[in-house]
Amino acid sequence: MLILNRSSLVLHVVERKIEEVSRSTDPLECFIDKTVDPKWSVDMAASSIARSGDEQALKEISKLIATDEKRFGTLVRNTLFAAQNRRNPLVVAYRGFDFGDPAVDKRMVAWVETQFDTRVEFAFRQLKHWWAKAMVERYGGVPTETQWLDGPIASRIKRAPSGSLHDDMFRLAAEARSGQAKE
Repeated sequence: MLILNRSSLVLHVVERKIEEVSRSTDPLECFIDKTVDPKWSVDMAASSIARSGDEQALKEISKLIATDEKRFGTLVRNTLFAAQNRRNPLVVAYRGFDFGDPAVDKRMVAWVETQFDTRVEFAFRQLKHWWAKAMVERYGGVPTETQWLDGPIASRIKRAPSGSLHDDMFRLAAEARSGQAKE
């Protein structure tokens, strides 16, 4: 519960322990209980970071990726999937882009692209609404054309957003902004 509700207080401690165990020549010595499987413990601790589904998780995962990209790289995707259950995953992604970590950025872009590949209309609509709300939060309203073009999502996805997606996003952002004003 602490990881889910107080990630800013807990996740850095978990991340540091993972690094300690990963760097150790004798990982078992990092544990009081000598029957623990260090690899399993690290994997469980790392997945618990991702389970928080927030920007603090991305910050800590960035550090883990720097130590072992192959082992911890999938945690970015897992974090964004976890965010879907608790918050807007594209708000989390936008905040993650602010860290400026290319290893994390490329994984967030890959996650967004896979979400746009969905053939399920409901999921596609949900993604567009999340993106619109995330843009309104990031830019304080409907993005300008420059913000759209230079934004960390629209500028990085491989398939340039179609004109209809562009128009849909601006319309949805305007709706999200007006809905926000009413609240």
